[in-house]
Amino acid sequence: MNRPDTSPRKRQQAMALPVVLVMLLLITLIGIGAVRTMLSQESMVASSYDRSMALQSNEQELRTAENLARDQAFDATAVNNNFPASPVNGKSNGSFTAAACNANQSDPSPCADGLCSQPTPQCLPRWEDPNFAGWKSDQASGGLFSTSEVQYIVEFMGDDFSCNPPDPNAIHECSQYRVTSRTVPALLGRRAAVALQSYYLTQPK
Repeated sequence: MNRPDTSPRKRQQAMALPVVLVMLLLITLIGIGAVRTMLSQESMVASSYDRSMALQSNEQELRTAENLARDQAFDATAVNNNFPASPVNGKSNGSFTAAACNANQSDPSPCADGLCSQPTPQCLPRWEDPNFAGWKSDQASGGLFSTSEVQYIVEFMGDDFSCNPPDPNAIHECSQYRVTSRTVPALLGRRAAVALQSYYLTQPK
């Protein structure tokens, strides 16, 4: 009659198998965690890189658009010569008057080739409006992104701004332009979007 082997060596072998399986499970979980961490860090680095590239190109495009605003302010033919014609008699191109609208309504004032008339009070800002189609794609001065990847608009804000804002007694006859540049992930196929905005004040001739 054979008896089962219950020697200490056999008992140790029987106990070792679950321990090995648990250790393998722990090693697998640690490996999965390490891979997830690596992928997350890689995604963060790529997003930071995209954001840095977008920021540099936006800054360059913003300077280009500001120069365009300056050229329009001092155009030899007429102030704001390339802006949409004003419906207001005696006002420069880009001037526009419309009834105020609600915050969800698109701005009715016209744009042409990235140059936009005065925004209507309380309307949805153009850069937040998904239906706005007046963006200008241009990188004539070069950049990290291609021509179609960076867009801008120049909005004429009016010609009755203070020429020296800190001085309450300063004359109000300076023109102001709002310049906005942006990159769009949907156009880029990238992970980061950047928008920059500046206000450009010009004194009369």
